[in-house]
Amino acid sequence: MNEKEHNAFPAGRWSDAGAAVETMIAPLPPAAPIVLSDIEAMDLQFCEERIERGLETFLEVGTALQLIRDKRLYRATHATFDEYCVTRWEIKASRARQLCAAAAIVQGLRATALPETILPTSESQVRPLMSLAPEQQQAAWRESVATAPNGKVTRGHVATVVARLTGKPLKPASVSKTVDGGTRAEQLQAATDKAIAGVRELIDRHGTADSEAAANLVGSLSYLETFDGHLQRMAKLQSNRS
Repeated sequence: MNEKEHNAFPAGRWSDAGAAVETMIAPLPPAAPIVLSDIEAMDLQFCEERIERGLETFLEVGTALQLIRDKRLYRATHATFDEYCVTRWEIKASRARQLCAAAAIVQGLRATALPETILPTSESQVRPLMSLAPEQQQAAWRESVATAPNGKVTRGHVATVVARLTGKPLKPASVSKTVDGGTRAEQLQAATDKAIAGVRELIDRHGTADSEAAANLVGSLSYLETFDGHLQRMAKLQSNRS
């Protein structure tokens, strides 16, 4: 640049132009953190305390997760409910939704139940009702209780009642995964799935006659589901690396 050209652009103008450019390319300020209201924070603490007690019962956990999901109490720390469940509790998103659905069904049954009505005590008892409309759920559960062999309302019996009421045949039992073949990770996943299914069946058959034993079974299921969540995360990491 010659002297004439230089004089045409005084130093002050260069400084002003540079400042303008810096302003244009400056990074946007970070988004303000989401802050829950005092009531929302109390709701979240209450729900998480219920879950943290060891995933005691499907109803407590499902109700707590349902409230966190519906009121979006997870939003201060997580972008989605699914991410919250996996990161905070090591529960698969599908499992969390299943618990929420089971809790909602029991709440519906309780709302119209008489004081002496027997309500579900395990999530497996509720699962066959998930395919029905609310009014059908009530009818199916009442019949399941009234016709339960030896007074034991099992998942299989509820499924039979649901199939009869809907006119749909029971689905044949799915072939369980074997633990002999596949990679070590696949063997661990298959063994874990089998163990979870076995403990759920034990809970279904045992009922709540012995509260201490029932609590031990539920605790075992909680540990297995936590381990299952760990396996799922490890499999996802491995998939991302390959």
